[in-house]
Amino acid sequence: MDALSPGDELCFVPIDGVLDRLTSLLTHSEIASLQRAETVTRRALEAAFAALRAGVSEREIRQVLLGVIERDSEGPAFAPIVAFGVRTALPHAHPSVATLQPGDLVTMDAGAVVDGLHADLTETRIFGAAPGQDPQAQALLSVVRCALDAARRATRAGATAEEIDESARAPIREAGFDKQTLRGIGHALGYQTHQPPILREHAQDRVQVGQVLALEPGVYLPGVGGVRLEEMVVVGETSAMPIAEWQSAAHPSSAARGAQ
Repeated sequence: MDALSPGDELCFVPIDGVLDRLTSLLTHSEIASLQRAETVTRRALEAAFAALRAGVSEREIRQVLLGVIERDSEGPAFAPIVAFGVRTALPHAHPSVATLQPGDLVTMDAGAVVDGLHADLTETRIFGAAPGQDPQAQALLSVVRCALDAARRATRAGATAEEIDESARAPIREAGFDKQTLRGIGHALGYQTHQPPILREHAQDRVQVGQVLALEPGVYLPGVGGVRLEEMVVVGETSAMPIAEWQSAAHPSSAARGAQ
């Protein structure tokens, strides 16, 4: 830098934050690509959950996820997370040789890349348990689902990252799990998996039309298990919608013709 400005005539200012904010504002075409990436990711998750059986390992299920993502997209947006049982309490668990048992919680977090755009989805389900058989796991799923729904309702152009975070945190706090969650419930998506705005406490960034957010509240109980649910939503002027519904909402006449 000294060579470029030997007399200190120039002042160099980091622009990483500016670039991050600009690249989180996506065009119609970019949102369409991200929607396709979400579709591939959801297909991979469904294939992986369908492959669950007692005794299968986390690493084997990771390969199912990767097989679909690598076949149907440019590749994975990040290394997939697969966790069974008590290991679901680890928010960023690396797939291990741990094997699946009936009644286990199962968390999978994965993303595909299409046209350079990175998707990110997480699902947690209970394997092989009859309805009502595991009330604690069912309660965790219910609390996190309420948090996700609240975050989606709070997401609209002009809302601050802190407001969206707090909307998800409130039902978790009311259930007594405020100390068992992370200090943030989501982020923007684009050409990177994690882009500003980061949805967390005290963050004053305002979300904007043209951003796609990953909302991912979770509760993690060491020695017991954890639940995280994550969906991708498109920010609108007065609300947000799941990205899977975005194209038909943006072009209702085209959707109607396609249904004929």
